Amino acid sequence: MRNYGLASLMILVVTLGLGWSLRWPPTPGGMGLPEAPQLWLLLGALGLLNGVGSERLLRAHPRWPGYPTAHPLKICLLSTLLVPVASLFIRSVVNDYWMVMGVAISGALAAAILLAEFGALDYRNRGYSVARFFITTMNYLLIFGTYYVVDTLRLPIWGAITVVMIVSSLMARELFRDESHGQRPEVYAAVVGLIMGEIRWGLEFWSMGAVQAGLFMLLIFYMVSGLVQHHLTLSLDKKTVMEFMVVAGVSLALLFSSPLWLG
Repeated sequence: MRNYGLASLMILVVTLGLGWSLRWPPTPGGMGLPEAPQLWLLLGALGLLNGVGSERLLRAHPRWPGYPTAHPLKICLLSTLLVPVASLFIRSVVNDYWMVMGVAISGALAAAILLAEFGALDYRNRGYSVARFFITTMNYLLIFGTYYVVDTLRLPIWGAITVVMIVSSLMARELFRDESHGQRPEVYAAVVGLIMGEIRWGLEFWSMGAVQAGLFMLLIFYMVSGLVQHHLTLSLDKKTVMEFMVVAGVSLALLFSSPLWLG
């Protein structure tokens, strides 16, 4: 990758900003999440810096001119979402000195995402499959983090549904970006977002913990986006549907039988 200096500087600024975002004291009774508008402005600015900056750095790749579908929105969605989700997730899960480790891990993930995105631009690259696997894994991890954070924020029902729909649609579009085959993946991504919004609406009337709700929604997102992905690649058949149904059944059984479900 060219511009290693700029990339390192951007990751350093984002990491320090992420640590700075944890300085706001928690709001009593608010799951440790502050209501300061300065926090949301900072997280938004850092997210845009990381997302837009990453996309601009990726343009230095020699294959970029022939890869127009890399980021249809002219922004690296994974890098953008990482900052606010990491900040709110760390604040909700750990405290004291563990926050420092959480910030360090988040900074390392920001760098890893940038390198993986760079490696995934050329399928001839030896590390292409590893890069794509890492990007897909981070996609699902950030989706879970989003669902978890939305639950801990205790947003109004319309706010939670809106956030879930938007983020789910964008991340589904990220998953579908290389697999259009003449179709319109943005339409399918919007459908995925609509489905996840309806699931979030249903969970408003079902009492469960944030972890359980996040895992349940992640499973639904995995199933729906996976089936759509196979449809876009023209590989959807009865065997694939049955495989997804079996995975869903086993996962739901484990999730419902887990003692964490009752926590």
